[in-house]
Amino acid sequence: YGYIAEGYWEDVGTHESYVKAQADVLERKVDVELDGFEISPGVWVAEGAEVHPDAVLRGPLYIGDYAKVEADVEIREHTVVGSNVVVKTGAFLHKAVVHDNVYIGQHSNLRGCVVGKNTDIMRAARIEDGAVIGDECLVGEESIIQGNVRV
Repeated sequence: YGYIAEGYWEDVGTHESYVKAQADVLERKVDVELDGFEISPGVWVAEGAEVHPDAVLRGPLYIGDYAKVEADVEIREHTVVGSNVVVKTGAFLHKAVVHDNVYIGQHSNLRGCVVGKNTDIMRAARIEDGAVIGDECLVGEESIIQGNVRV
């Protein structure tokens, strides 16, 4: 027995499918209303967020409410930055999903990863493609979390 549903459906039970669903929302393949303002094509910034003019934003991407993005940060496509996230100077994010209340230290590098809420990522840490960091974790300075590792 089967049912053909209308609309969008994605089983988000794997890291890959979860990140893909986020990208599909950002690419407007899913009829989901994004909070905030589209400040340039595909770049959504929610209420109260602060983005330094020297930050580089290459959408599609989303920055949540009351997030703070400092100078010389680069955020590239398919990145979701949650509410109350702080992204310090020189950080780089690409295809990253960062949940609420996360601190991302100076010169950190996040690629294709998921970071749980209330997590601190300290200076110059690197989190590679496929890695998942859980809620309330601390990733130390200059740490490297290899791809496909779960913490």
